[in-house]
Amino acid sequence: MSKRQGFWARLMSGTPARGRQHAHPERLLAGARHIIDLVRRAHAAPAACLVDDHAEPYWSTDQSDLPEAVRSQALTAAATARRGGRDHVAQVLDGHFTVISAGYAGAGCAVIARLSVAEQVSDAILHDLQAFVAECAVDVEYEHGTHELPDWLIMGSESIAGIASRLAEVVAAQCGRPVAVMVRDPVLRVARIHAVAGGTDHRLLGVQVSATSAAGRACMGGTTVRGVGLHDLLGLDPFGRRRWRGTPGVALPINHHGEGLGAAIVFGGNPIADPEVLGSVRRFLDEGAARIDRAVARSDFRREGLVDPVAHLFNREGFEQVLQGHEQEPHGILRVRVEDLDAIADEYGPRGVDAALQYTAQLLQRCIRDGDVAARVTDAEFSILLPATPATDAGAVADRIRADAKALVIPWGQSSFGAHLSIEVTPESAIPD
Repeated sequence: MSKRQGFWARLMSGTPARGRQHAHPERLLAGARHIIDLVRRAHAAPAACLVDDHAEPYWSTDQSDLPEAVRSQALTAAATARRGGRDHVAQVLDGHFTVISAGYAGAGCAVIARLSVAEQVSDAILHDLQAFVAECAVDVEYEHGTHELPDWLIMGSESIAGIASRLAEVVAAQCGRPVAVMVRDPVLRVARIHAVAGGTDHRLLGVQVSATSAAGRACMGGTTVRGVGLHDLLGLDPFGRRRWRGTPGVALPINHHGEGLGAAIVFGGNPIADPEVLGSVRRFLDEGAARIDRAVARSDFRREGLVDPVAHLFNREGFEQVLQGHEQEPHGILRVRVEDLDAIADEYGPRGVDAALQYTAQLLQRCIRDGDVAARVTDAEFSILLPATPATDAGAVADRIRADAKALVIPWGQSSFGAHLSIEVTPESAIPD
């Protein structure tokens, strides 16, 4: 039996693992079914199922009379997720129902939602399923005392959320402490919490992490950084629970070939003093970094329609989407225009224009801060979003761009030419027409 099948066989059938007597498989199975019930009820879904080769499918329902075609589709989706370790969202019966499935290690689960649920609701259900299967994978390995884990961390979805969920669960199991995993988007230049485990407050999921926080510095500096409280560790104001207000913790970098991809934040006083535990955690983070790097690359391909092919920055549509996520917080916007682009076109042609735009884009990327977002929004104009920066404070970034723009040199064969940039701070909602 393969390890992938054997893991879930131990969970679902109660077969003891190698090297240990019976380790309460009934409790693990009951826990798995209980979590499926919780996921279904949390999202007001009519049904959810858990599928494995070694046990009858388990159904959690609200007693709704679902069409047989929908139940069959859910079983098929769960079985497909079990075999392929893939997440899937599909609409059934002309969109009257949506089936969301996830799975790995020989078992799969699916949730049936009514009507065509909004994308964010599908994402929330999928995230819960990914966290569920990740937690089960780690629980069984530690319950049976094998600690064999990789393959990779008991197989599973290769999405960013799937990998982050498995990393969070295994680091929490290793340290015995609450954990959050942050991943940084290299295009958006924004870092967010993608997974939590070990009792970490679920309200942290999806929140943006400051580049100047301990986690942000660990990510970009490739080094371990300690902090106390959510403001210090993540750059956040504390949530209502007192336990998070003065909680110490440590941020461990997730780094691949020198590029900061994220960080694992372990909460609690001196949680990883054991060198052996720390070594295991670092090994898991290093292995996970390569997979996160590939997952981020795949997500970049899906964003191709939002990226300008010349400047390699977001285009207008992409910038507007990013801006929507910052409408409720103070922010600044800079408007940068290549004033002599027409003259460059007359002198050097289309290739000269492309070169001018590319070197301007590179200059902007060098001058802005981590978390700021630059985009090419018209033929000759760029916009820069400065999150959490009132317009009155955006002038410092504008001054830095003006200073560097004076030395802008664009190589052209055996010679070079320059470009004149104008920079101004605009109202928060202003994007060039």
